[in-house]
Amino acid sequence: MENKKKLITRLGIFDSGLGGLSVAKELQDKLAVPYTYIADTAHVPYGDKPIDLIEQYCLNICNYLMNEYQVEAIIIACHTVSSVALPFLKQKFPTISFIGMVDLVCRQAVTDSSGKIGVMATKTTIASHKHKELIVMYNPTVQVFEQACPNLVPLIEQFPRNQANLELAVYEYLQLFIDNKVDTIVLGCTHYAIIVDLIKKLYPMPVNLVSAEKLIIDFLKDTFLFYPHSSFGTNDRTGSPILGPNRKIGLIPRLLSRVWGSVNEIVQNDCRYLATGNVVEFEQNASLYMQQTIKVEKLRF
Repeated sequence: MENKKKLITRLGIFDSGLGGLSVAKELQDKLAVPYTYIADTAHVPYGDKPIDLIEQYCLNICNYLMNEYQVEAIIIACHTVSSVALPFLKQKFPTISFIGMVDLVCRQAVTDSSGKIGVMATKTTIASHKHKELIVMYNPTVQVFEQACPNLVPLIEQFPRNQANLELAVYEYLQLFIDNKVDTIVLGCTHYAIIVDLIKKLYPMPVNLVSAEKLIIDFLKDTFLFYPHSSFGTNDRTGSPILGPNRKIGLIPRLLSRVWGSVNEIVQNDCRYLATGNVVEFEQNASLYMQQTIKVEKLRF
C-alpha cells in the first residue's frame, strides 16, 4: 500500500542568518508554498557555538514556528544544526517533519564525484564529521577532504562590504582541495551558496559544487503534498501559474492571476521574515540577495 504523503499548508525555515535565504529563494522560484523564515542573527554564526547552546536556540525557534505559525514541517537551512541537533529536534517535536541539509548534499556528491570529494563547512560541522561519514557510507571508495572555514559566515553576512577579505579567506580555504585535485566540493553551509560564483572563480580547475538549495525542491515534492498554492505550481521563468507536468494553465490559478496577480505573487505576500538581531541590516541584505523588497519583523525570545 502506498504511503500517504503529509499535507503541508505552511513551511518553517530557519538559519543563523542570510544563508538559508538560498533555500527560500528556490522555494519562491519553484514551489508556490508560503513559509516563515527566521534568521537568528543575534547568535550568528552557529558554527563556533557549543552544541547545547545551538540546541537551545533551535528549541526557541521551533516552538515559535509551531505556536505562532502552526507549521507542519521545518527546513533546517543550516548544516551545523543538521549535523549536531537534528536528532534532538526530532525527539522534542515528534509531530513536525524536519528537513535537514546534510543527507541531500552527501548523496548528490557521491553521484557527481569521480573519487575525490571536499567538504567545506563551519568548525562545529566539520568536527562532527557528519558529511564525511555519510559520503563514505554511500561510497566507501571515495576520498573525503574536510576543511573548516570559521571566517566565512561572518564575512558573507557583511558581503559585499568585505569583498577583498572574503576573497582571501575563500582562496585560503580552497588550498586543501586544490592541492589534492578534488573534483567535487560539498558546500556544507547554506551561506556558501551566496558565493558560488566566487568559489568557481578562485578554483583553478573544473569542479562540481554541491549545494542543498538546488536539491531541496525535488525532495519536498517527492515527500509532501502542498496546499493550496503549490497544487497549481508556477513557471520557473515567468512565475505564471501552471497545473501539472504539462504546464497547462488551470482555470482557478488563471482567475486568481487576473484578480490578484500570479499565484507566486500571492504566496510571496504570505511569506514572513523575522530576525533576532539587527532588523534593518538583515532587511537590506535579504532584499539585495532575494532581488525584491523584504520586510523583516523583530523577533525576541
